[in-house]
Amino acid sequence: MPPSGALHTWCVAVTVAALLLGLWEGFWRSRGWHPAIEAARSVWVLARLRVRPSSTVLLGSSRIGAAVDPLIWATTLGGTPPIMLAIEGEGTLPLLTEFARDTTFHGHLVVEMMAPVTFSRNAANSPLLDDYIKAYRATRASPALLWEAWLRVRVPGHLVFRRIELLPNRIVPTLVSRRPVRPVHYSLRDDHFRPIDFRIDGFPPNRPEIMDTAHFRYIRKWGVPRSPRELDTLIARVTGDVRRIQARGGDVTFIVLQGCGGRRAVELDLYPKVVFWNRLRSIPGARSIDSDDHVEIADLPCYDGSHIDVSFVPAVTRLIAHLVASRDSL
Repeated sequence: MPPSGALHTWCVAVTVAALLLGLWEGFWRSRGWHPAIEAARSVWVLARLRVRPSSTVLLGSSRIGAAVDPLIWATTLGGTPPIMLAIEGEGTLPLLTEFARDTTFHGHLVVEMMAPVTFSRNAANSPLLDDYIKAYRATRASPALLWEAWLRVRVPGHLVFRRIELLPNRIVPTLVSRRPVRPVHYSLRDDHFRPIDFRIDGFPPNRPEIMDTAHFRYIRKWGVPRSPRELDTLIARVTGDVRRIQARGGDVTFIVLQGCGGRRAVELDLYPKVVFWNRLRSIPGARSIDSDDHVEIADLPCYDGSHIDVSFVPAVTRLIAHLVASRDSL
């Protein structure tokens, strides 16, 4: 047992630290900041663990991750919310294969296919997604890792000073350069929905650089399309995955949320619909939704070329939910 003097010192130190952190927390809350979840992998793993054999699961990139709110979906259709497993900047094919191999799964997969991470040659290499899948398998087998993932999500999600933008290594350079300390325009919810509020950036929609194809020339470097033979191999693999899910009574709906502005132009030039997207639509039994086919979401204001603003999420979610439900009833 420590001497009484040492115990007193520790008590004072803990009290002072708690007071300072409380003042720091209160200061940022008074300036309009709110807690945010930062542990994206842990959130994804916990969401993956909630998948049941009959669940509706949303796969894809950040496009569907920012556009479809599981809670609004549940309110629209009734029942439980779908499980959001979209990952920023990642393709969906490895996860589609994972669910095809899961002999217990007979639910509905809504699979968003963003062209550059689906049809490009480098799409087959997805180290981040592989890391997420490995983390899920390890957490499923370890109560200790499950508890750790839960803590990573729940505890920092209640404290403003834990936000990445307010950590010392971020905030000090910002203050030194006399730039305003602003939150990032996206947030992460504990159901893995990631809305984007472009008003935080202060940029107007459809600004010239976003409408210019030159702004997205980098896509041509890492988004080299698959050759016809490579595309045939890809479609054959996807077809096999879809058939295995269907054989168990499950269902697959492919969805493409087209980009906008200059990015859309580049993507459609690299991946013409008639060559790429139409191949997915031709897979027997698989249903498909193309945002271009629906005036409600075909021409929304363009902010970054890829994602919709959070203000449009309710309408987009309700439309997609109804489209999926109508296909369920066919």
